[in-house]
Amino acid sequence: MRIAMKRVALFSLFLFAVALLSAPAAAQDDVQSQPVRSDVQETEKVRLVMIETLALTHKQVTVSDLTKDDFEMTVGGKPVEIDTFDALCPIGDLPDPGALKKGDPMPAPMAPQMDRKIILVFDYFSIPIQNRALVLDAAKWMINAFKTPAEEIMVVAFTDRLRIEQRFTKDKEAILRSLTRMEHDVTLWAREFGLGTTGQTYLENMAVLMEVLEAYDGAKIAVHFSQLVANPRTNDIWHWDIAMRAPYARTAIYPSWSAGVTVGSDVMGSRILSRFATDTGGRSAAFTNDLSLTYRRAQRDLSCRYALGFYLETDDEPDRRRTIRVHTTRENVKLRTPEMIKIFTDDQKREMRERAAFADPQGHENTLVRAYAMPMRPNGGRWDTLLGLHFPMPVGTEAVTINLKAHLRRGAKRTANVDTTIEIPARLDGKPGNQSVTVLGDTTLKPGDYDFTIVLSQEGNKEVVSAHVMIKVPEVPKEGVFVRGPVLARVVPEGVLIRKARDPKDEEETQLDKVLKENETIEPLVIHSISTSDKFLAYWEACFAGKKGFPSDAKIVRRFYGEGGEVTLELDPIPFRKPEGKGKMACQYALEEIDASKLPVHEYTLQVAVENSKGEVLDQMDVPLDVHE
Repeated sequence: MRIAMKRVALFSLFLFAVALLSAPAAAQDDVQSQPVRSDVQETEKVRLVMIETLALTHKQVTVSDLTKDDFEMTVGGKPVEIDTFDALCPIGDLPDPGALKKGDPMPAPMAPQMDRKIILVFDYFSIPIQNRALVLDAAKWMINAFKTPAEEIMVVAFTDRLRIEQRFTKDKEAILRSLTRMEHDVTLWAREFGLGTTGQTYLENMAVLMEVLEAYDGAKIAVHFSQLVANPRTNDIWHWDIAMRAPYARTAIYPSWSAGVTVGSDVMGSRILSRFATDTGGRSAAFTNDLSLTYRRAQRDLSCRYALGFYLETDDEPDRRRTIRVHTTRENVKLRTPEMIKIFTDDQKREMRERAAFADPQGHENTLVRAYAMPMRPNGGRWDTLLGLHFPMPVGTEAVTINLKAHLRRGAKRTANVDTTIEIPARLDGKPGNQSVTVLGDTTLKPGDYDFTIVLSQEGNKEVVSAHVMIKVPEVPKEGVFVRGPVLARVVPEGVLIRKARDPKDEEETQLDKVLKENETIEPLVIHSISTSDKFLAYWEACFAGKKGFPSDAKIVRRFYGEGGEVTLELDPIPFRKPEGKGKMACQYALEEIDASKLPVHEYTLQVAVENSKGEVLDQMDVPLDVHE
């Protein structure tokens, strides 16, 4: 099935294709936390909500021996039954860590074998440019000194958007590398990020962080390095928005006044930062130059916690703010918990998960996507870039409609944005199953590194899926011969092929139409592996830059080399045609069909090269190819 889409940008086509995924998220590296479905305990009527609770004495000593009977809880002013109770306090009754002074002995590691999740948040809105490297250096020192083996760390930057600089990992060296990179990242240290008149972007960053953290299991603490000073009673609605997400994220905010005790600074910290802590069940630290204090308190507090679970009726007045109050019958014990919650509607949940997927796309990715971006042909100082995707789309007996959002960024700048819906037709046989979908297109990009994130959702489905592609576009050569490709693809017997409509005389479209039969599509090979029964395609371009010195005797050769360097198969050479006209750049290209049955089972190198009459290689490109039964 062929679908030609007129007057639709190829960027939109590329986005559309990636967004058609709907399988579970990909497994991550062993050292990373695995994102879990946030609704695994959710039914149509009720949801189990865990209220993370910290119990301290008036001297800030942890209280380790509380039981379920020691707690009472109200939600929205009404008593609720505590349905589940988890106590985790291997450290026992432990005093609060104190600020370190010069000459103090180093504290012992805090519960080294205990799993903890801590987020380091760096507020680039309020930390002055001259202080940013100092704060990052302090963070590197504390990670190097106090991080324990089982502890997982995420690193986040608050800028004009939420940036996850390091996903959850136990790897200390990876964390230190991320912090060092941030010191030298010109899009971070050298920019001023204004709060504006309302501070909406700042507060939305905090809300999105809560949405991201909801996808990760267990209790978490966000150590928030900041020098934010603002009226905490301004913009209550956005503050409530953060607070009402905290119970679902199971995350408390621990602000750290990063200015320390300096001349002219407010050594008591900030009232707005204190509100973040109070609303989410966290704690503030000020009046100290020890920026590790908040982190070490987070370590201790995560090592002695209670999780109180109750069932929230999801159809009971959704979208209404409710207060949370947890009390203990034990004397001289103070509890810290999140202070409010609300029931989010399905549409609100979907929006929240979409925002989280843009901030943390790897947490929502699908391994079934096969996507690539290959800069192929110079166009002035830019590249016409070939885009291709292939994936199986589960469909029923009717067409499927997908909600699609996508961002293309170059550095800190968003260069394109898409928000649309797309319809995928049902299979030709009318039966439920996977529809093989391929999208071909191109766009023009300047040299540089691009960040491409796509998020899809469907009505009636609370889950979202994201795809994330890095595109590296090189500088355009100024002179000489150069080869681009080859890009390989396998012919698929039945599927949907989507591409931008071209002029019927366009040679590329004509070549593809000659190769493919009705209802056939192609699968771009990101992993170069084919069967001997496959029919596959190779697309390449050979270009010349400059006004003089064109090698008129040159030819384009395509050879398959075995592991020993022997030529197993060689296609007929093609003369390298002289560019027409007066331009400084010209290319010729081909889409070649290759019968894999001519290649014995083996591992090969496919080489496309431009050679002169003496057999000298002017340029070449090699790709590996595995041929199997």
